[in-house]
Amino acid sequence: HDPASLRTGLAPDQDELTAFGVADGIIHVSEGCRVHSEKMHGNAKPTIVLHSAVPKFYYDQARHVNFNAIVYQGGLTSKVKDENGLHYFRNLQYIVKHFMAEGYSFSLFGAGSHEGMDDSYERMGAFVTNNLPYTTMLTGLRQHGFGFVGAPMRTGIIAHCMPNKLFEYISQGVIPICWNADEAGEFV
Repeated sequence: HDPASLRTGLAPDQDELTAFGVADGIIHVSEGCRVHSEKMHGNAKPTIVLHSAVPKFYYDQARHVNFNAIVYQGGLTSKVKDENGLHYFRNLQYIVKHFMAEGYSFSLFGAGSHEGMDDSYERMGAFVTNNLPYTTMLTGLRQHGFGFVGAPMRTGIIAHCMPNKLFEYISQGVIPICWNADEAGEFV
């Protein structure tokens, strides 16, 4: 989905090298991921950029929207730094704090592993849930006026990705807010 080397900012690991080595062709989720991958792995194989669109039968037309509510769906942590001292781009406490200070409610629909999560988002007043079934998550998105795409700091992966959440928000009529997410912002 996203090259690990773009996500971490480090040299490609063995899994990434193997994947690009054995693939017959490459499907990229964004132009930025394509450019990065070709810089790291060359461009001798057929490639296409194909966004992660949501199937039409999941689209929602009838919804009760709250334009004072923001949602984030995706990887989430409350850790500030990783074992290398790098800031986690999935720590959204700064974002949540500032939107809530402006009177917005904030919901966080976490995905994947949440090792080391604490209750800091809940203590800020945000609603947090983890790993919902896909259709349940889509239904939960519809109640929000806005959906957050990005990170509190600039990173290569966030600047160049076209995340699934962007297309999931759009499919449910949720207006994307893109911050430090250059390619997603250009698309929107």
